[in-house]
Amino acid sequence: MEYSLSVFRRVLEGIEGDELLEGIYHKNDAINKDIAQCEHILSVIEKDGSWDEIRSALLGYKAERKGNAPRGMKEDPVISYFASLRDQGKDNINEDLKPLLCCSEKDYKEDLKYFHGVIKSLIEAALLYTDIYSRMKKSRKVADFSDIMHMTLSLLVKNTESGPERTELAERISECYDEILIDEYQDTNGAQTLLFESISRDNLFRVGDVKQSIYSFRQAMPEIFMRLKDKLDLYDSSRDNYPSKIILANNFRSRKRVTDIINFIFEQIMSRESGDIEYGIEERLEPSATYEENKDAVAELHLLDTGDAEENDETSHEYQARYIASQIKRLMAEGYTVKSGDSVRPVRYKDFAVLMRGVSTNGPVYAEVFRNEGIPCFVEVSDTFLESNEIALVLNILRITDNPAQDIPLLSVMMSPVFGFTTDKVAEIKRVNRKASVYS
Repeated sequence: MEYSLSVFRRVLEGIEGDELLEGIYHKNDAINKDIAQCEHILSVIEKDGSWDEIRSALLGYKAERKGNAPRGMKEDPVISYFASLRDQGKDNINEDLKPLLCCSEKDYKEDLKYFHGVIKSLIEAALLYTDIYSRMKKSRKVADFSDIMHMTLSLLVKNTESGPERTELAERISECYDEILIDEYQDTNGAQTLLFESISRDNLFRVGDVKQSIYSFRQAMPEIFMRLKDKLDLYDSSRDNYPSKIILANNFRSRKRVTDIINFIFEQIMSRESGDIEYGIEERLEPSATYEENKDAVAELHLLDTGDAEENDETSHEYQARYIASQIKRLMAEGYTVKSGDSVRPVRYKDFAVLMRGVSTNGPVYAEVFRNEGIPCFVEVSDTFLESNEIALVLNILRITDNPAQDIPLLSVMMSPVFGFTTDKVAEIKRVNRKASVYS
């Protein structure tokens, strides 16, 4: 609810004083009513309202319809921006929050009672599975990564009435380290954090960037990093305050025009409500490298309507690749210059790089388009899972199990680390009958 309220306030702040926009939103009445309804719902929550009281207040939210844009201005980017922003606040309430309280408290309790037996059986099945799985691992003397983590914690941390405390072993281990350096701290979880803290003596040095957190699906908890960052004061060399934080904002890779547009875009789209982080002064990139002035070195944003691809019988990726190829050819033809060492020279094909998601899938598409346009290129595509050496070996074992007369899969298996045949030994076998298969 706080997110929707903040969104509506941003809309109000943006349209105030603009006669056209205020007219569309009925002299701001539409937005003011959105804000008033959000504040009412929050007041019910803050007063410890009952389930049904909160539900009634939430279901009572109804957005007032705004007016239409003047003829010919429906697609105006400013009008579209504020309309889209308001829709985000409305959708959060109507699509995300209202379904959470879709029934009365009485109905909800009856549902809980009805599903109690099912959920209990599910929990019992999960516990039984865990027990059987643990006994199987123990009988085979194996452990997975999670086991290793929890067994390590059992040696280093003990549970007490006042909370977790370090064991004597952890205290002895902590004496072995002058400093403990942790990189990518935004991708740690609670168990890992407890492990680090158990063997430290206030000598942890943690480096992270929550904007780069990509491992939530592996139980990473970036909120641990954020809580620590918010709690610590900036380091002051005159006071030598510790613990503290140092903001590594200096960027030595890009010109000011590049960092300016990055800062501008992320200041608009990143907020604590939508992405757990406010793109404020501590997150801004500060250009710190020295470059010669170049009026042509600018950052550009090109918006493509990939719907046009269908007219040319192309996929969206082919369409985008062809557009990028046209820009590369244009810069080459114009003699665009780049700095190389201490000198300036005309740009070459190898100076261009295209960054994309899904390189293994989309990279070959771009490469084919570029080559058709006469642009030499190289795509760095890592081996897929099925193409890795380990999986290829298993597949070849399956192939020769089905038909051992296949020489290539058989030789692959024979010369693998599993069997260890040397090239000399294989040649010796083949010399017996060069026309027959290796298996025969």
